Amino acid sequence: MIKVAYCNVKDLDLEKIYPILPESRQEKVDNFIFDKDKKLSSGVYLLLKKMLDEENINNPIIETEKDGKPYISNYDNIHFNVSHA
Repeated sequence: MIKVAYCNVKDLDLEKIYPILPESRQEKVDNFIFDKDKKLSSGVYLLLKKMLDEENINNPIIETEKDGKPYISNYDNIHFNVSHA
């Protein structure tokens, strides 16, 4: 099955969503200078989490390959790709 999703993060309230992000995503968001990039990073996490929840994928462990591509290490049959455009 292939699912496609998108969202507009323009009006995302960083102060409201930041506390619900996991620590690892907060650290990633903190590394960005511009709010636009912080919103994109936060939004993509929330969108991925929503899609995984819809498929009853619980407690995914998101890790990063050497080339920077994220993957879910405890679900080897789930593959995803994200774009920040």
